[in-house]
Amino acid sequence: MGKRSGRIFLEIWFKNIFYIKNLIYFCRINCNKRMSNLKNKSDILSLSAQTLHDNCLYTAVPHCAYYSCYQLFKHIWLYSMGKTVKELDSACSQTTEGSHQYLINEVTKYAFPKNTTQQRRDFTKLIFSLKKIRTEADYNDIDVTFETSNKAIQLSSQLIPILNKL
Repeated sequence: MGKRSGRIFLEIWFKNIFYIKNLIYFCRINCNKRMSNLKNKSDILSLSAQTLHDNCLYTAVPHCAYYSCYQLFKHIWLYSMGKTVKELDSACSQTTEGSHQYLINEVTKYAFPKNTTQQRRDFTKLIFSLKKIRTEADYNDIDVTFETSNKAIQLSSQLIPILNKL
């Protein structure tokens, strides 16, 4: 290993240590709070997305940003809508939509009744924009740029407060 590659390795190693320390600190703070595991996972994924972005590790940011929201959709399904995992699995097996699409659509209908059609459209646009970024980042051979990473964080930052109110 040359001097340059050794220095790059050490920089990445120190960034990862910083990232892990932030997560441990965040988890310790949230251990004392009473919240569902899904909300806790959402908070950790949101912090992970921001920490990865701040450390120029853009590739995984869309994944963490999207799943921070998706965990809240599941939380709403279970705790606000009063449904079960079994009901979700059953409904997903009977639809041609994917499981994520189904859950997002159902929670969106719950959150935005028919008299809030524009709000529903705006919300749907946000979540499906984030989902598209995540899908492209996870499954395509692309370079996730600062701009894409930042967009994913912005979208999740707009969605999370709305989801937390439900």
